[in-house]
Amino acid sequence: MQAKWHIEKMPSLLAIGFAVLAAALLLLGTSSSAAKANAPGKPAPAKQAPMVAQVVHGFPLTTTVEDSTQLNITYRSDTENQFYGGDADGPFLWVKVAGTVKVFGPVTSVPAGNTVNPYTPVSNIKSGAGTPSNPYLVTTVVSVPGTPLLLTQRITYVNGAEFIGASFRLQQIGGSVPMTATLFHAADLYTAGSDAGYGYYDSTTGGVGDYFTRTNGIVLYQQFVPNSNTPANAHMESYYNTIWDAIGDTSGPGPGLANTIISNTLHDSGAALQWNLTVPATGSVAVGDTDLFSPHASLCGSFSDVPYGSYYYDYVYYLACHGIVSGYADTTFRPDNPATRGQFSKMIVLAQGWAINTSGGPHFTDVPTSNPFYRYIETAYHHNVISGYADGTFRWGNNVTRGQTTKIIVLAKGWAIDTSGGPHFSDVPPSNTFYTYVETSYHHNIISGYADGTFRWGNNVTRAQLSKVLYLAITAPLR
Repeated sequence: MQAKWHIEKMPSLLAIGFAVLAAALLLLGTSSSAAKANAPGKPAPAKQAPMVAQVVHGFPLTTTVEDSTQLNITYRSDTENQFYGGDADGPFLWVKVAGTVKVFGPVTSVPAGNTVNPYTPVSNIKSGAGTPSNPYLVTTVVSVPGTPLLLTQRITYVNGAEFIGASFRLQQIGGSVPMTATLFHAADLYTAGSDAGYGYYDSTTGGVGDYFTRTNGIVLYQQFVPNSNTPANAHMESYYNTIWDAIGDTSGPGPGLANTIISNTLHDSGAALQWNLTVPATGSVAVGDTDLFSPHASLCGSFSDVPYGSYYYDYVYYLACHGIVSGYADTTFRPDNPATRGQFSKMIVLAQGWAINTSGGPHFTDVPTSNPFYRYIETAYHHNVISGYADGTFRWGNNVTRGQTTKIIVLAKGWAIDTSGGPHFSDVPPSNTFYTYVETSYHHNIISGYADGTFRWGNNVTRAQLSKVLYLAITAPLR
């Protein structure tokens, strides 16, 4: 590492004193003994001169975007930085200048990083309101010295989400021929306030990063997940200095990323994605990723309106991470919206893992093959958990009620009817159409009533309530 080379070349007494001081500062800056042991001699982050920066004050993520393109991200706490030294993160480039490939980066050296050729800041502008329809947007433009290239970084965030969006556009200004370039998004990770973690790679999304388990048992994952339309050419998670060395320094490029991670050893970790690009002479090329900070191992939701601490947080994310529910294009889940009969048919089929069966269909006049829920409604029909109305319709867009929910779940799970001790709710007597299903659900501990002793079987079920009931049904012990 370049930052460590200077320490090694100092006169011996001064070197010893400085090394002791650096080690002491390092121990104070880590949050686990394993982290301390895995980073011997790692220098404390140097104090940076104030820079023009744009701050996105959100929750659970607050993001500072420096005019160099570096990010400083905190998660749930303004003091819990997710990158070493606060801002050891950024896009890096390999670009040929006068016949020689040079390594460029946000600044001469990010904290504990190698010395590279720095970009020249051009502009750094924030806009937006942090809503799904108008996300926060920070657009940072830098030039690449000695080349006709401009690098534009766009950081987006919807308040409440556990991720940010990052895109990087390389554009030639006044170029005459196409240029090849290699772009890296890399960071020295400090996940959950720890300078150590276990490597993690999601082969489905191509996301790479690490995770760390806090003393209270909560696991936090951090990943760079490449956009599906711009998959990365390579990825890597390793010791932080291995990542920086793979990119290189002012002496030239490193070997590039090796498509490897360290998953079996707690270590001082870094991670990166790599894209190999060709920039048109008079155009641009763009790539991007989603930067995830979450207790969940993959980008399975991260809904902007499902706040941590809400009663439905764990239920919604469990179902999302198991492919049972999904949100909307604007990053919302809309937990307070009523669930429809079509939506619940899809959820129950996915929760049960039933193979799609549309034989003999369509069985309902208002659910043609073109209906988005057709496959699920037909499959649920074949499993005898739903039925329609006398007029031949299913009314898939109608809201599902609390009583209907209990019936569908009891039938799908195949539970034996149990009405012992009933009725347990004053508004669900034995004569009620849903009595046997409500009572059976009660005995399986997946429902409860209200303080006045009612169940309110005819009320609509919200998406949040349905997520809770379905989660409890899926994880209910066998009887």
